[in-house]
Amino acid sequence: MTFKNYTKQRIKLLSIVLASTCLIHCAGGNSPAESAKVVASSHSALDTTFSDGGVVSSLISRRALPTFDAEIASTTINLDAPSSLQPGDLLVAHMTVRADVTDDWTLPTGWTLLRKDNSLSQIASAIYWHVAGSSEPASYTFTFPVALNITGDLTAFYNVNQANPIDTHSGFKTATTTALTGAAVTVTNSHSLVLWYASQSWDSTNLTACPSGFFTAPANSSEGFASCALDSSSFNGMLYVLYYQAIGDPGTYTFSGTSNYPNTNIIQTVVLNADN
Repeated sequence: MTFKNYTKQRIKLLSIVLASTCLIHCAGGNSPAESAKVVASSHSALDTTFSDGGVVSSLISRRALPTFDAEIASTTINLDAPSSLQPGDLLVAHMTVRADVTDDWTLPTGWTLLRKDNSLSQIASAIYWHVAGSSEPASYTFTFPVALNITGDLTAFYNVNQANPIDTHSGFKTATTTALTGAAVTVTNSHSLVLWYASQSWDSTNLTACPSGFFTAPANSSEGFASCALDSSSFNGMLYVLYYQAIGDPGTYTFSGTSNYPNTNIIQTVVLNADN
């Protein structure tokens, strides 16, 4: 099959580079909330080609590696803009909170809520987007009405259709299960890029370290980001990942994975439009 501006190629595997940092704030000069925080994250190496596991590549690329922040008992979260950000880049931010699942969140200027999904009481996840202008701040602050445990990441993409960056999106919540089941999306354009976000509550009496390999990705996808944020004082934690997959042809697709833990989870799928 031949696509516009596209040459078939063999799959290019992303090497997974662990750039993990674990911060355990101890008692002393830190507040009680800070003393409970355990945070870790990892991401894949920067790669300008996304694949479907075979010969299809998206025209959309990442501008830089995702930026990340996690806060315990905070009313704000700050996500850094990549230093290489260019006007016209699409910024996509994803956040997950524990407990306060229904209140509205205050966005930075110029940002748009794409969707917010929540369980009855455990977690809520939201996705926001913004097309970069000629002048952008060094970071973006999202504000919450009450102090929450929050984790979030931000990724910049280029070669995205600026007038219509989002083709479609879906969200699905399940409870007490290891299945990470995404709702179907109907893709209307070729060379699209799928962003698959999985967020899950994780409660344990042993929240001293983040687990490894907690999610299994949808078939033929590439890891973009994996993180956890744990509050060892209240035994409340969050796990979440971002995976990418290219879509060559229009059609209806479902992307699902699995977790090592049978806990409440939210799956959100976003399809970006390429600038064909």
